[in-house]
Amino acid sequence: TIQKSIDDIMLTTAVADASEKEEDPAHALLKAMEGMDNDDMVKALKKEMLLAAKNLEYERAASLRDKIEELSANPPKPSSKK
Repeated sequence: TIQKSIDDIMLTTAVADASEKEEDPAHALLKAMEGMDNDDMVKALKKEMLLAAKNLEYERAASLRDKIEELSANPPKPSSKK
């Protein structure tokens, strides 16, 4: 029989819940930067990437790097809203 304390169970489920809700940081940042010029978006993403790397958030920095490469290779087309 396996016995776990309530605290152990709560910690395990809290970690699982947090990982399910986690959003790609680059995607979240891009949503916040909607409407910006492509060059400005790339500059902002690079700044965030360097900050993430400095704070040892390597997965976030890698995600931002990938988004920068994607934007550089395929810049978004300007929307023609009138």
